Amino acid sequence: MPVSYRIFTDPDIVIVTWQGTVVLEESASNFIEYLTSGHAYSGTPVLADCSGVTKLDIDFQEMLHFVSQKLSILDPFEVSMVMGIYAPQDDVFAKWEEYVRLVSTSDRQLAAVFRTREEALGFLRIDPVALDTVLAQD
Repeated sequence: MPVSYRIFTDPDIVIVTWQGTVVLEESASNFIEYLTSGHAYSGTPVLADCSGVTKLDIDFQEMLHFVSQKLSILDPFEVSMVMGIYAPQDDVFAKWEEYVRLVSTSDRQLAAVFRTREEALGFLRIDPVALDTVLAQD
């Protein structure tokens, strides 16, 4: 599966990991599954790890439609999200920059894209050492 979610409570973070070719339809359905799981709550820091993405198969129109759907989904759940996106590849970074610009018009999501994992975690105010300790035990 190209996308997976891992939810941690100490530190409080959701890690979304994408691998290989990412297609919008699957990502959108997985996001809805996460929102309806009961684990989504306001202010949840989300690390979007795109370091394993080989292709982000989403054009601008699809991205615009997805953001519109996502923000309308967030409203009924009264959830605001903070997302730090780790995307070291040039093409994937550029696509996520489009996403960040689109969600910046909403007060429901704060997002930023970074070239390093440490920068993304810093944006989320998550200690990389503490997270790595938890991940090593997982």
